[in-house]
Amino acid sequence: ARLDLDGAWQFRTDPSREGEARRWWRQAPDGLETVHVPHTWNLGRHDDYEGTAWYFKSFEAPDGLRGRQVELHFGATFYRSRVWLNGIEVGAHEGGHTAFYFDITSLLRRVNTLAVRIDNMPTESTIPGWAMRLRFTNNVWYDWWHYGGIVRSVWLTVNDAALIRRQHIRTRVDGRHAEVADRVFLENTTPRPVAVKLMLRVVPPPAAGQRSLWQSVRSCSSPAQARKRSRCASRTRASGAWTTRSSTALRSSCGTPAGRH
Repeated sequence: ARLDLDGAWQFRTDPSREGEARRWWRQAPDGLETVHVPHTWNLGRHDDYEGTAWYFKSFEAPDGLRGRQVELHFGATFYRSRVWLNGIEVGAHEGGHTAFYFDITSLLRRVNTLAVRIDNMPTESTIPGWAMRLRFTNNVWYDWWHYGGIVRSVWLTVNDAALIRRQHIRTRVDGRHAEVADRVFLENTTPRPVAVKLMLRVVPPPAAGQRSLWQSVRSCSSPAQARKRSRCASRTRASGAWTTRSSTALRSSCGTPAGRH
């Protein structure tokens, strides 16, 4: 299950970098404004602001989370971020274009408060940091819009005992046959082994008139609090050579028979 945390957040810039010393992560300061996430502060009156800024969000956790694992996901923040939940730091991330997440199972309450500190000040180690090495030449110009903020969605995921963390799909064509190899990464979040039944399917486009080229159901066992790789492969007859004028796209999906992906 997924709980969307986009929409209205509270926001404030921190040009003097006083937020950490004043523990804004525990008690939000005065002077907040409402913004809508995904958000960059460089659209509007803070268009040329570089430095630290804070985001705050309160939300209620739904019922029925006992015994479930809950993760907090960020699609992307630019550039360096630190995250607190209910006054406790859950982690940090650097990089403006990649997703990241934290396990917040033990910190979740009925009513929760998120605080996110973001710093977009450029350095020699940040994007586009190379230009900063020219600062002594008075020629630091570069074609870059230097933005900052929670620039993609924020959400919670509620997971069962075992979940599919990701999958790797590889293909190999040999004459009139094609092999599709699907490697699935399982993760067990509980302190006990869990039996999992995986369903993998290779599906042609709707126009092909076929419901499924190949389907496999496999039983796997994931050790306690561990990750396990389960590799499944199929060998199907190729429907024709791929060209820029004629191509056939196949879709590979994996999940459990109950529908969890």
